[in-house]
This record gives sequence, structure tokens and C-alpha cells, in this order.
Amino acid sequence: MVSASAAEEAVEKFRSFPVCKFGSSSWIRQHASLERLNTQAHINAQAQADPYVLEAFITFDRMPSLLRELLATEIWVDRIMPNIVNDVTSANSLRAYYLMHHEAVLVNLLEVFFYHSHAAEALGDGLVDLVDYISRRMGELIAR
Repeated sequence: MVSASAAEEAVEKFRSFPVCKFGSSSWIRQHASLERLNTQAHINAQAQADPYVLEAFITFDRMPSLLRELLATEIWVDRIMPNIVNDVTSANSLRAYYLMHHEAVLVNLLEVFFYHSHAAEALGDGLVDLVDYISRRMGELIAR
């Protein structure tokens, strides 16, 4: 369970990482924090409780950063991972898993946020980029 004050602290520290820093120790710590926030956001939604995780992202203006992180993760998964997949050894396979799982965590967090209309408003013009992302991913699923 993540308290409202702990959620605010984690969201205030949240930042989008450049692709070259993906998999770093600080990136992994933030990924773990996002997983906890995602779980808490779902617990709050299921209990119809105060959506304080969403409110923290809006208060600290981190919705655009969340979208940037999602788009950077898409770039990493699509363009970098295929080039290094053969180099992934058992020693760093957990980091590779985190990198691929990160996209799912971000999408899932945004999904629970968008049950509230003010989450979309907080994303502003970034909604166009999110729709582009969704249509790319849906196109890939249909193509398979």
C-alpha cells in the first residue's frame, strides 16, 4: 500500500529518462516506484477511493512526462532491443525484462487514469501523441 504522501513524493521525483539511460540503476528504481504507483492506482479505482495517485501526477504536472516516458520506451523496445537481443545474457536478462515490462506498466497506469476525464485534460495536446501511439500499437497487433 502506497500512502498519499508517499505517492506525492514518488510522483514529484518522477522524470522521463533519455533512451540512453534506460536500464540504469536510477531508471530501475523509478520503474519499481511506477509499478507500486500503478498497483495503488488500481486498488484505489477498484475500491472507488480517492484517486490520489492520479491527482499527484496532475498536481506536479507529470502527465506529459509519463507520456514522454511511454514514447521513449516504445523507441527502445522497437529500435534498440532488436539490435541487442542476442547480446542479452543471463546476467542482464532481468534488466531487459524490466525494459520490456516498463511499457506495459506505463500503458496500464494511463489506462486507469483515463477513467477520469480530467486526466485527459491534464495531458492536453499530448493526447494526439497518445492516440498516435495507440494506433501504431493496434496496427502492429492487427498485422500479426
